[in-house]
Amino acid sequence: MELFVIGGTGYIGSVVCERLLADGHALRGLARSDTAAAQLTQAGVEPVRGAMGDAEIIGKESAAADGVVQIATGGFLVQALETVSEAALTTDAVLDALAGTGKPYVYTAGTGGWLDTGLAFPDRVVTETDPPTPPHFYVHLAEIIDKLVRSEDVRTIVPAPGQLYGRGGGYIGPIARLFNGARKHGLVHAVNYDNAVTFVHVDDLADLYALVLKTPSASGLYFAATETVPALEVARAVSVAAGRRAGDG
Repeated sequence: MELFVIGGTGYIGSVVCERLLADGHALRGLARSDTAAAQLTQAGVEPVRGAMGDAEIIGKESAAADGVVQIATGGFLVQALETVSEAALTTDAVLDALAGTGKPYVYTAGTGGWLDTGLAFPDRVVTETDPPTPPHFYVHLAEIIDKLVRSEDVRTIVPAPGQLYGRGGGYIGPIARLFNGARKHGLVHAVNYDNAVTFVHVDDLADLYALVLKTPSASGLYFAATETVPALEVARAVSVAAGRRAGDG
């Protein structure tokens, strides 16, 4: 297929593009800067100059493609609040372009949108049937996800990964914060509390994108997580990786 990719230069997006290219797909990717365009070109993705919120460009590219894969959704925490309009315009442009075509629209969510777990009911398992319970920063993204999974005119697929790791890791998430703490303080701080986090290797996540694109029946929300690891175990592993024995300090 020829796919239009939004967010192909980031930690997740670069690995997803690599995986899709390996499957033989042709990719065109949105690039908001010369640097991004150069990164896409080097990766084998044809760049399209534009940014989230550029509805005319996004709509045109989506209509011409066999499907759309969106990894970038507007940033994290406060940054996400600064791109509320752009996020909505992007999704609406894709939905309008793909309506009635049967083409897939893969939109990236995250398990961080389901935060009502592990406190009052630590044994409760959240599934794809549970509604999102997002923090303040992501309320608008939860509304977008709800619109996508309810869409009847477009085959929407919403992977919601847990915390990512692998290939050197990204710049956000508990593992990144622990390594940052080790660099700053020379040791890893952790609270010995019965708390756990869901994780998925970035390569395993990329495999999911490849799988849903080649599975005609795939649609709706999919939690993408392969492990649930206690926070203290993660801290111990980071401590060892940082050159200290677990329990030092």
